Amino acid sequence: MCLNFMEMARKMRPLLFLSGAMLCLVLGSAHGVDLQPGRGIADLGSYLKYYSDPQASLSSILQRFRDGAFEDDLQASMLDSNYAPEAWAGTQIVNATLDDGRAPDRFVLTLSLAVASAVDIYVLRDSGFTESLLNYSAFDPFNPEDHSVTRLRTVAFEIAPQEAVTLLVNFKFGPIQSFHMALETPAELEASAFASGVGHTAFPAWCSFLAFTQP
Repeated sequence: MCLNFMEMARKMRPLLFLSGAMLCLVLGSAHGVDLQPGRGIADLGSYLKYYSDPQASLSSILQRFRDGAFEDDLQASMLDSNYAPEAWAGTQIVNATLDDGRAPDRFVLTLSLAVASAVDIYVLRDSGFTESLLNYSAFDPFNPEDHSVTRLRTVAFEIAPQEAVTLLVNFKFGPIQSFHMALETPAELEASAFASGVGHTAFPAWCSFLAFTQP
């Protein structure tokens, strides 16, 4: 009986290991984004967690994110200069595409918000490599490469199949602490920019039409 039990336990060990690994994967991705092949995420807001410390460095913010110190609710802190509330947002992004030798997928982050004093966006890889995707300040000269119609946008960056990266965003808000963030493929960015451009062109044209048709 004892031998049979030990033999059964030995045979079940791989299954238990696999179940544990699957559980860790589910729990690990619960607070992140699993990308589907060739598709971005139209709204990253529900995947983001928040933290605020105006004095913290990027490396310390990353460690706090990995330690689970980020929270569900956005709570901004005032900067010493007292001109803008500050907060960090973060999430993990996993490219769930099958790793069959295909090239990495390219993405762009877009950000819509009423007024922002500054926005810094970073992607941090497990290798330790950090990419600065956007360094925007309302006080700098206008840079068209930072914009897609009325939205802020990052440079394009790559996520390889099965790769996990950490996204960290530092906001220095204006009077309104709300925003909409999306992760788009180049094709999705082109389509959304076209639709936004048409919308912003059509409204003034319609207003002009109404003005000329009034008695």
